[in-house]
Amino acid sequence: MRHALKVYWSEIRPDEGIMAHWAELGHALLRLKFAVSEFEEGMSNLKDLQSIYRVHYQLENYYARVYELSERLFSFVAAVTAIDMNKVKRMLQDPNQQVKLLSALPKSAKASITPLKRIIKVLHDDIETRHVHTHKTFIRLALNEGPHWVDIEDLWWEFEENAVTMGKAFKAMGKQGMRLVKEYKSRTEYLDKNLNAFLKAILPFYPW
Repeated sequence: MRHALKVYWSEIRPDEGIMAHWAELGHALLRLKFAVSEFEEGMSNLKDLQSIYRVHYQLENYYARVYELSERLFSFVAAVTAIDMNKVKRMLQDPNQQVKLLSALPKSAKASITPLKRIIKVLHDDIETRHVHTHKTFIRLALNEGPHWVDIEDLWWEFEENAVTMGKAFKAMGKQGMRLVKEYKSRTEYLDKNLNAFLKAILPFYPW
C-alpha cells in the first residue's frame, strides 16, 4: 500500500454541531500549551545559532496558536448564539458590543460571561502582538546588558569565535529566558482555567 502525506485545511462543516466547535477549541488550547512547553525547552538548551533560531520559531508559533485559539473561540460562540462568526468577532472585540452579544446567551448560563470576558481580555494583547509581527515587524528576543538591550542573534554573530563570552551570554539568556517562559505559562494557565469555567457554565444548556 502506498502512503503519502499532504497539507490540508481543516474546516468545521455546518452540520457538525456544537460538539465539533468545542473539540476544536479544546485542541487549540492544547496546541497553545504545547508551544509554550517547546519554547521552555528551547530556552533551556541555548547553545548555538540553531538553538537561537529554534526559540525564535517557538515564540512565533505561540502567537500563531493564540490566533488559532481566538478564531476557534469566535467560532464556538457563533455556534452557541446562532450569530454569524464575523459579527461575533467584531462584537467580542468591541467592549461596547459585548453586552449585546452576551445577552444572546441563556439566562441560566450567565456564569459563563465573566470567564469569557477574561479570556477575551488576555487574548487581546497577544493578538495585537501577532498582527504587528505578521504585518509590520518581526518578533525577536533581546538580552539586557546593563543600560542596553542586545538582540541575541546579534550577540552570536559578534562573539561566535569567543567561546567564553558566548558561554556567559547563553547562561544569561537561559536565566532570563526562564523568567520570560514563566510569564507565558502563567497566561496559558489563566486561559485554561477560564476556558474550562466558561465551557462548564455554558455547555449543559445546549444539545449535542
